[in-house]
Amino acid sequence: MVTGEEIEEVEQYIYLGQEVNMRQDLNGELSRRIWAGWCAFNSIKDVLKGKIDKTTCTNIFNSTMVLAMLYGSETWALMKREEQRLSVAERAMEHVGNFPSGSHPK
Repeated sequence: MVTGEEIEEVEQYIYLGQEVNMRQDLNGELSRRIWAGWCAFNSIKDVLKGKIDKTTCTNIFNSTMVLAMLYGSETWALMKREEQRLSVAERAMEHVGNFPSGSHPK
């Protein structure tokens, strides 16, 4: 209890933009981040339909989709399977957005 109010116990919650859960499972957070990357992509897809040089295209990719997908990743301890999931999403965005392959520096 805090100041007379009972605090609800939950399995997961969002804190500072990241999903925190009691199982130390990143699946939910990875799904949220991949979704955020696609939302960022959809917000600029009209810009991408124009004639844009590859450097600008790469800069757009790195400053929108990649940042949205990797927000909070400094705290992640990824397994190979989870790294693969992020790589597949990144390649799909590169393909759909007609970005140069490997736009994001590893």
